[in-house]
Amino acid sequence: MNFKIVDGKPYETKTFATDAGSTDIAVGDLVILGKTTAGYAEKAPATTVVTDNILGVAVSASDHTASVDGTVDVAFSYAGLLCEATATTPTNLTRAVVGTSVTLDVSGATQTIDENDTTNGFIYITENASGAFDTTDGKQLVIVQAGIR
Repeated sequence: MNFKIVDGKPYETKTFATDAGSTDIAVGDLVILGKTTAGYAEKAPATTVVTDNILGVAVSASDHTASVDGTVDVAFSYAGLLCEATATTPTNLTRAVVGTSVTLDVSGATQTIDENDTTNGFIYITENASGAFDTTDGKQLVIVQAGIR
């Protein structure tokens, strides 16, 4: 699971269309709208930036096939979703990154937060509940700000 919702903040679950033949979306994937194909939800690629239409975090797997469109359910909140995500380089998690908005790294099916890249960042790094940084496994609390732009 790439992004795990950890807070009980109210959010809506919305169903979005997925395009036949597109990359599968798994539970916990960050989802955007229409970067590759207008009007369809898709797994957020590494090129996602703050001006993209960020939908939120998948709470169901997409069900499209190679030839038939499908759907995916997404946790959506304009207030932001408090999630646990993994940093690309865990040893870079320090007090200095708290309060910054960073971008997404994607390697295969894995989405991580790029704690070093703040250019057009859209994932806000907040402090872990313990105040400590997980520099071994790289688990970090983040806020994903959803919104159609």
